[in-house]
Parts: sequence; C-alpha cells; structure tokens
Amino acid sequence: MRYNEIKLVESTLFKKQSDMKYFDTVNSLIAAGQTFALGAQGTDGTFIVNKGQKITSNTQLLNGEGMLGTEEVMSIKANQLYKSPQIINLGAGREANAVTSSATKEVHIVKPSQIFKDEKFNATQVFDEVISNPVLKDSEIGQEIIKMAESISSGTLPEFKSLPKPFQPAIRDYAGEYLGVLALIKGIANFPTRDAWFNHLGVDDLSKVQIYFPPESNNPLGDSEGYFQNTETGNMILISSKGGKKGAPPSLNGLKIPKNLRTPEYEADIKLIEILQNANAISQPFLGMNAIMETAPESVPEVVKDIGIVSDETIAELKLLMNGKQYTKADYTKVLEPKFVKLIDAYLNVGRVNDRATPGGMVHYAYNKAVLEAVNEKNAMPTFEPLAREILQHNFIQIFARPNGTQLGFDVLWPNKELATGKITLYSKSSSTEPGKAKLSFSVTD
Repeated sequence: MRYNEIKLVESTLFKKQSDMKYFDTVNSLIAAGQTFALGAQGTDGTFIVNKGQKITSNTQLLNGEGMLGTEEVMSIKANQLYKSPQIINLGAGREANAVTSSATKEVHIVKPSQIFKDEKFNATQVFDEVISNPVLKDSEIGQEIIKMAESISSGTLPEFKSLPKPFQPAIRDYAGEYLGVLALIKGIANFPTRDAWFNHLGVDDLSKVQIYFPPESNNPLGDSEGYFQNTETGNMILISSKGGKKGAPPSLNGLKIPKNLRTPEYEADIKLIEILQNANAISQPFLGMNAIMETAPESVPEVVKDIGIVSDETIAELKLLMNGKQYTKADYTKVLEPKFVKLIDAYLNVGRVNDRATPGGMVHYAYNKAVLEAVNEKNAMPTFEPLAREILQHNFIQIFARPNGTQLGFDVLWPNKELATGKITLYSKSSSTEPGKAKLSFSVTD
C-alpha cells in the first residue's frame, strides 16, 4: 500500500529578524506606558514594561509586570510580545487604528496552525476537519470559511467577492492554504496537468493521502511549504500553497540534483548551483559572481568586472562593515574602496536606501542584484530553468488562491519540462539592512 503526506506550515510572529523595524515603535509605546498583549495571537496574557527600557534585540529580557496565562510574571522576552495591528500600523507610519489588509488579516484566527490539531488525518477526512472545526465555528469569519469548504465539497468554487471586505485578505492568504488543498482533492482546482501529475505520483486519486498541518515551520523549502511523501520510499513531492500571484520562494538548497541529470549539458550550471548551495548567506552572492565571471563573463557588468574576483579576505572585511552598531549608510563613501562605492552608485539609488543600511550590506545587496540580473536576464546559466524544471517535475507543485470573478479560484501549477508550464527564476529576499537574512531562492510563477 502506498501512502503520501501533505504538510503545510507558517511562520511565527515577532521572532523574525525583519521585525527589527518595529523596535522604535515598541520603544515609544513602552515609554507611553502601553499594555502589551502576549503570544503569537495576543491571547497568552498582557504585560506592562517598566519605562526606561528599550528593545535592541528580539530575545532581550524586559522587566515589568503582567499575567502570562494564569501566572503573574515580572519579566518576559521581547519575542513574547504580540505584533498587533496597532504596532504594524504605527511601524508603517499610519494611524494606529488604520484599517489595512496586512494589519486586519493578522487579527483573524484562521491560519492552519491555529485551527488544526497537531496530528495527521486521511485526505477523506479533510473536509470534515474544516467544516466541523470548533475554532472556525467560534467566529464570524470562520463560519464564512466553513461555507466555502461546503461549497468546494459540493463541487463548486466558493463565493469571495460578497464576503465582508475585512475578511477577504485573511481568507485569501491564510484560509486559502487549506481551501486550495480541498479544491485539489475535490478536483475543481484549475490543474491542466492533473492526470499527468497523478500518473507521475503513481496514484489514481488522493484517497490514500495523509494530511498534516504542523504548528512549526521546519520544511526544506521555506515558508508555507508542504509535501506529499511516499512513506515506503521516502520520496517527496513538495507543495506550496499561497494567495496572490506568487508562491513562497523556496530556498535554492531545495534543488536536490539527481545523478541522472549530472550530464555534460548541465555540468556548468550544476557547478554554479552547488557553489551557491554550499555558501552561507553572506558569501553567497560574492562566490556566485566569482563563478559567473569565469563561466559567463559576457553576462557580468563592467562595474563588477572592474572589481574582479572577490577573495575570502575581502568578504570577511565586508562582513565587518555590515555591523549596524558601528556603521550606517552615510559611511559608505568613507570606509569602502572606490571600486565598491562605484558599484553601489551604479546599482542602488542611495537616497532611497534605508537609513539602517550598512556599507557592507549595500555592497552585498548590489552583488545580489548583479547575480540575479546575470542569471535571469543575461543568460549566465543557460540551462538553469530547464534544469530546475527537470528537478521540480519530480518533487514540486504550487497552489495559488486567487479571486476569479465573484469566486475564489485555485490554480495548481506543476513545473514540468515536457509540459512546459511554470516560469522559474532566481530570487532573493535579502536587503541592505539584513544581508545575512536569507539565501537565494527560486521563484515559480505562471
């Protein structure tokens, strides 16, 4: 008997490096005597931070008084604070109570990890798990999601345009993750290559699939990822479920290259992929560009050629210049060599760069842009897309939840070389303020 498994996840709140941008906002609220909610959903308790303290790191210990569950507490860590819509709005320069899609969707308890227990269940049970879900039954938005699941169960795409507008972002981006899986199982998602994919998976339908919505994000390919897994062989077919036009960009390290693809046709590009995979987030764009300069110099801009090969020693020096406590954007012309200043001026609009950027971070960002430009626009890796598609046809599909007329539609994309579906490009989430935040990814769109 063959079994498979789907796993869908999401990230937690106020624990990401990118949340540093909210520190000033939170520090102002501390000075004003604000009562903070605790926990990922703001339901774990409340806490008042003693005035005079300022947050400088996500794990900083804060003194004060409050309740965590039923216990009185005198200190908490900064990452226990709830990233409320108020903090999101103030951090973006809006009024505290402004209504925005990014803020309002966070207040609704509809994410997979919020409504499902930490357990597996058979695909034949998934509709009942949603329709009979006690968490969804307990809210107005949850009841709307249940109606949408019932519509899918009956073979009809659910209505979306008629939903209350404050509900729509959360339903599209969060509930859409499991509603999309329901549509795939029911067979009403737009999935042109469904029969070929089933044949490749080795099943006639998904009746023997086990489904799991885990509480933590620990998958090999990044945010909101899941997978079908044959528990007998261990083989995976990964799945990304996302609202909007793009799915979560999976890490380049997720491209596991099988032996049968290690041919002369792909040799040069496989070498570059493995250089990028083996590098850390700081050194990756520099080592990648070093390789491109050797294999595809025609794709390298003159301003980068003038710099030449970046040595390990230079990377280490640039890393020191990524220290935000010692350097700011304004220092870049003072501490960088002229060739790196020229690079920054060529690739960045310095006036629009975040003031928290560092000289080393700006160089890193420029190199990332140069690598993406070389690969995606100047054909530095001519077989990258067909190579990625060859690999992905074995282990990756993507589900999109998108408004379609008055309904919420679901598109399933299987990047397959023979069927020529899916556009695959190199992608980066790194920035000049957080150069070590993320490694290069690949993006799959239609």
